[in-house]
Amino acid sequence: MSRIPVLRAAVVGTGHRAQLFTRGLAEPTERDGALALAVGLAANRSFETGGPVRTDELLAG
Repeated sequence: MSRIPVLRAAVVGTGHRAQLFTRGLAEPTERDGALALAVGLAANRSFETGGPVRTDELLAG
């Protein structure tokens, strides 16, 4: 079975949230959200500069 519907439910909140936890997937934490944000910021910086960006350097300032 594809995980795409489960992922979509987690992202857009289609009411299948309980299904995530019965399938053994952990509930996302604030840390998970912060890490996802850091990856997005690094991706944007990479698009701007055309080069790789380390998230630890991005967060250091």
